[in-house]
Amino acid sequence: MQPEPFPHDWGGGPPLSHTLPQYVNSGDVIDRQTLLMRAVSGTNGVEQRLPSNPFVIFKSVQAVLQSNPNKVLTAVKEVRGTRYVLRTTSRKAYQALLGMKALANGQPIEVIPHPTLNLVQGVVYDPDTVNMNTDELLEELKEQNVTAIRRITKLLDGKVTNTPLSVLSFAGSFLPEFIYMGLVRTKIRPYYPAPMLCYNCGRFGHGSRSCPNQQVCLNCGDEHQTSKEQPCKNVSKCINCEGEHSTRDRKCPTYLEEEV
Repeated sequence: MQPEPFPHDWGGGPPLSHTLPQYVNSGDVIDRQTLLMRAVSGTNGVEQRLPSNPFVIFKSVQAVLQSNPNKVLTAVKEVRGTRYVLRTTSRKAYQALLGMKALANGQPIEVIPHPTLNLVQGVVYDPDTVNMNTDELLEELKEQNVTAIRRITKLLDGKVTNTPLSVLSFAGSFLPEFIYMGLVRTKIRPYYPAPMLCYNCGRFGHGSRSCPNQQVCLNCGDEHQTSKEQPCKNVSKCINCEGEHSTRDRKCPTYLEEEV
């Protein structure tokens, strides 16, 4: 007798067909994809802002899709309006958006697959696999839509030690409620990573290794070098919200916005 195959949705929400509006052609349906719209960086490498007028964005997307954008996608602002996050289940809309190079007012833009939001991540607690190699564990779990595993570790007596907690990445838009570790059904909790702050330019959304911007002091925002031996003595000023605190301050309003 053949074993029963694993379920396809792993408890991760309703089937896609149940969530689609009636006007969407079923032949055009894809799994929900997330895109990032942003202005092209200027000659100085600093990312420009998108227009504050939301109807410029609307009419630009409408012209590309040749239909009402609100019927085939959803949009939210990211990084205080500097970027737009677009989600769609329409293949035609997805391909058309990727081809956008400028807005209706002529401002150069780019639309790319979102670098982080096309995956969902969850945390599982499983002491039985604490010493299991993550590559081996990934091989066992890939049929359950797991694409990557990161073990959460801690420093114990000066040695990096595995904990029973692991962060699992799943392809798609829905986080499963559980996963099978062998025969055992194990609950999955949502994983909330800390906002990514660039320690080179002080902006959110990328790391210092890929930063194209000029290095600045994260205490005062000026372009000068600091070190542990020679810390900044200027008055603190946040690069992102211009408040009287360091850019690293986790009580910064911009940091709290990014954390949501």
